Amino acid sequence: RVLEAPDGHAAEDLADRYPEDIQLVVTDVVMPGLCGRQLADSLRKRIPGVPILFTSGHSDEALVNHGIEQGTEAFLQKPFTPHLLLTKVQHLLPD
Repeated sequence: RVLEAPDGHAAEDLADRYPEDIQLVVTDVVMPGLCGRQLADSLRKRIPGVPILFTSGHSDEALVNHGIEQGTEAFLQKPFTPHLLLTKVQHLLPD
């Protein structure tokens, strides 16, 4: 089951309503309102240990400016294939 949120604040609301249902979060790094890093920090307080997969089509500099360092977080550079997304998700989810 996928819960979809149009922005970071709506994602926080979903996390408050369905904390037991959220097993993985996929978020863009650069978003209006809450950036991906802010959302991840907020959701990790609500759902400790939840895996976060960041995505972005921006440059490395823009990622660092938004608090993401490639190699230290689960990350997919856009564009990516469905197969690569599936592989990342399988890696992040517990067996």
